[in-house]
Amino acid sequence: MYTVKKLPERQKDKNGCCPSININGKYINPWPSSKSQNKKSHLLGTIFRVLTRKSFKKLPKENYVKVDVDLKSINDYSNNEKKIAMQLVWFGHAATLLQINGFNILFDPLLSSRASPVLFIGPYRYRSRGFKSFSELPQIDILVISHNHYDHLDKKTIKEMLREKKNRNLHIFCPIGLKKWFLKRFKKLSGNQITEGDWWDDFEIIKNKSISSETTLCHDKKITTTETINNNNSSPTSSSESSLIKTIRSFSFSSFSSSTSSSTSISNTSLDEEKKLIVSCVPAQHSSRRGLLDGNKTLWAGWTIKSHYISFYFAGDTGYRGIPENCTDEERQKYPHSPFFAQIGKIYGPFDYACIPIGPHNHTNVETSVHVDPTDAINIHKDIRSRRSIPIHWGTVANYCTIEITHDPKELQQAMIKSGLPPEEFDIVYIGQVLKVLKKDTIKTKI
Repeated sequence: MYTVKKLPERQKDKNGCCPSININGKYINPWPSSKSQNKKSHLLGTIFRVLTRKSFKKLPKENYVKVDVDLKSINDYSNNEKKIAMQLVWFGHAATLLQINGFNILFDPLLSSRASPVLFIGPYRYRSRGFKSFSELPQIDILVISHNHYDHLDKKTIKEMLREKKNRNLHIFCPIGLKKWFLKRFKKLSGNQITEGDWWDDFEIIKNKSISSETTLCHDKKITTTETINNNNSSPTSSSESSLIKTIRSFSFSSFSSSTSSSTSISNTSLDEEKKLIVSCVPAQHSSRRGLLDGNKTLWAGWTIKSHYISFYFAGDTGYRGIPENCTDEERQKYPHSPFFAQIGKIYGPFDYACIPIGPHNHTNVETSVHVDPTDAINIHKDIRSRRSIPIHWGTVANYCTIEITHDPKELQQAMIKSGLPPEEFDIVYIGQVLKVLKKDTIKTKI
């Protein structure tokens, strides 16, 4: 059982933390940095590449992206969590597993063959995910989604994940507008399992020691109880508390006061205060779409996760600034960049680890208003005050031929040399590599 409360809204005027802006039913990027600086259209060239090259045609297999998933370390985490502050695994593209404070959190899992509304055509996942089924992974406690593009919100992967009994009571964090999508497509999910976040929304999650199927929801200091879904997707009942005790783990959500712990508002509940996280929804400069008529009708976002020992940032998919084609590093300084990354660093940073995309892009820079190249990925790393970052969103999906699938790591290494950044601060990892931070190497903080 989990107890969660939404934290009070931030002082927007003081911190400049403005929520998302929706105009006529569509969300917008409100920053000058989101304006495209390209003066010519590359549409015909892109269409030609898509039809004749990598998005539909398989490439020869090469070894520039290693796949070696350390399943033993992933599954041994629960036995070693008292020593480990955080364990991080990249599964390719944006799919990332974060193991922190007893939670297994999966971000943007594109783990099926294609990022497409159909199974037989469209951008395919070029690299293996490194494991056969979700039965080989530990129970997924939380699923975090950054936006609804097919390469980040993959219905087939989620369906496969929910087939595992141990994953059916997971909780989902997603941007505004996606809860409806989940409930429509996954009938065994209940509304209580999904939390939508706006930019700068903060949520506290506490894992209880007890095991119960009862979900407690607290809003404005009012407490109601409903039964979460069970294996048969039964409806809520009004039976006594003892009849609700089952051998499944559940999640519950409530509000949080900035001065006192939410656990004090719930009576007769034994809480494990150490099993606590702060999950925060933060801005990104991107877009959303799954069909012809739903462009930008749902929000896009990044996410931060913080425990007593460590903090983590997941950018999802984002731009940093729009620049014209063939723009030099010196010239790009003339164009505005996204201001919110420095705000994220000031409010939530410094971060112990961050996952930052480094593509897609090419010499035309047609994508840079909504995606980042390696040079600006390093700038994001600096703005958010991350101690260490790993590149995501490369080497896995053909990305509609806007970039060579082998291109990004080479450019990132060159950009790091130019920036003077120590190699270990923005390190290229292979799919399945387990990164660990031990508690003895961190400083315990109050959350």
